[in-house]
Amino acid sequence: MSAEPIHLSNNPPIETPFDIIVESINDALIEAKNWADGTVAETQEQVDEIARLIDDLTGNAKALEAERIKEKKPLDDQIDAIQSRYNVYLAPLKNKAPGKVPTAIDALNAAKRPFLIKREQEIEAARVKAAEEAAAKAKAAADALAAARASDLESREVAGQAIKEAEDAQKAAKIAANDKAHAHGGGRAQGLKSRTVATITDLNAAVRHYWLENPEPFRALVQKLADEDARQNRRGAEGKGVTFREERY
Repeated sequence: MSAEPIHLSNNPPIETPFDIIVESINDALIEAKNWADGTVAETQEQVDEIARLIDDLTGNAKALEAERIKEKKPLDDQIDAIQSRYNVYLAPLKNKAPGKVPTAIDALNAAKRPFLIKREQEIEAARVKAAEEAAAKAKAAADALAAARASDLESREVAGQAIKEAEDAQKAAKIAANDKAHAHGGGRAQGLKSRTVATITDLNAAVRHYWLENPEPFRALVQKLADEDARQNRRGAEGKGVTFREERY
């Protein structure tokens, strides 16, 4: 049995730009731990050295970010190509360029919606009428039952008939109450969707209500507005619940 020959090479492994940058970053991070050890700088030389280290880390981070973008660009291009191919058909309506399928479905829904709304109005009218008839029949049955005498067969028969008519009317009212306007296609029935729409009629009153009910979103919004004023050096809100101060960092 003979062993396979072993080929030795003095060539070092090829380093990628990522490897080179990360090696530099790791060296800087080790140095950063020595400087950021819980004590603060006390001399000009020390703060200058810390500033140099910050510049070193910042520069390497920018270089690494550029390499990251460069390395993943082919994948991004592939994903964009796939997404574009499918978006032609599937992009939601909220997109600037909605897909063909959602657009077609929306147009088809618009074509059937007026009929379904009209049908729903007819059903509602029938629903009200059936409920009114059921109530009237129930009252008639109660009146007939109250008027019936135990010894009067005819009045008892009239009461029995009135009770039956009241029960039938109640069943019809229940069916009418559950009726809905639908379009029946190849799959499940398609009906009207419903949603609750809010309209602000008094902004001040609405703000007072929601401020008392849930103030945190308002606080976050006001803080965002104040932060933007601070960045733009605008002081119009000074003394109106907001203070501005210079902070060195």
